[in-house]
Amino acid sequence: MPSSQKLTRSELKHSAILEAARLEFAEHGFQNTSMDGVSARAGVSKRTLYNHFSSKEELFDKITECLWKQDDSIVYCPKRPLKQQLRQLAEKKLELMASPGYVGLARSVMGEYMRSQEMAQAAMARFEENEDGVSIWFQAAMQDKRLREGDPKMIAHQFYGLLKTFALWPQLLAHQPAPTNEERDVIIEQSVDMILAYYQQ
Repeated sequence: MPSSQKLTRSELKHSAILEAARLEFAEHGFQNTSMDGVSARAGVSKRTLYNHFSSKEELFDKITECLWKQDDSIVYCPKRPLKQQLRQLAEKKLELMASPGYVGLARSVMGEYMRSQEMAQAAMARFEENEDGVSIWFQAAMQDKRLREGDPKMIAHQFYGLLKTFALWPQLLAHQPAPTNEERDVIIEQSVDMILAYYQQ
């Protein structure tokens, strides 16, 4: 790797802090996570930690930003079947939900948002921004006259809502295991078919 692409010591420490904080928040929740625990897990001094993040709240805010902004969208292709593209979108979303620590961190984030109205409002803004890529896909398919007219943001919420109902909420709220590969295939197939059954021209 060229030297120009190597991370600086400060960037490496910043990355280590974020990873340590992600694990601490996922395992202990916001209230029970301490800056002492984060610094120890990251292998940095508290002074270094506070040089990067002035408070636990700021660190938590950054972690939630990273959580919501993981890109799982695709670029619309007019030559590919819609079902194939929607399946790819669904597979990327379910892969993200099944990634290590995602559910634990999401549970911690949701708990804190229920406690703080201000944080909840900021989270919703980030959430909508994150799903803009999927909205753009639906909008492009509508402009191509392959889907009936509608609100692309609403359709994106409907599509992801179907996926989350069976692949995420049972894990978050009922502590059920993640869907098996066979169950994921069924969730994806039925969710895609339901959206296309209503919106496809």
